[in-house]
Amino acid sequence: MNKSDKLEQLRQMVEPVVAEKGAYLVDLALRSDGKRDLLQIFCETDTGITIDKCAEISRNVQQVLTDVSFLSENYRLEVSSPGVGSAIKVKRQYKRNTGQVLEIRYRIGDSVQNTEGTLVVADEDEIGIDDGKQLVKIRYDDIVQAKVKIRW
Repeated sequence: MNKSDKLEQLRQMVEPVVAEKGAYLVDLALRSDGKRDLLQIFCETDTGITIDKCAEISRNVQQVLTDVSFLSENYRLEVSSPGVGSAIKVKRQYKRNTGQVLEIRYRIGDSVQNTEGTLVVADEDEIGIDDGKQLVKIRYDDIVQAKVKIRW
């Protein structure tokens, strides 16, 4: 089984557990140092996820993963929020970040553009970014990468 198949199988097992706890799955990562696997689960809620919620999810995920044959016997599991500065991976994260300044790379035809601005709208098909001059509408399918700009 290749890595993408493993991740897909893990996603199908983990996503319902995360949802059951009132959160949503943002991303999964599976790494190995040759002896021990590390499964990282990044999840979020619409109002921000707590350490206690991550711990609950971790306990429940461990129970679900007991029979996964491709994980090393002593695998490590980490459940956390995606973290400040992480790329936005799921549509639902855009709504949560309305009002924030985003840095976005997106496709227009055959080229890739960069823009920065305040996320003012996130609907079903696209987002709207106020770049200071105009409202730039970008379809989710055209977004290459989006990150919340960290203000110091």
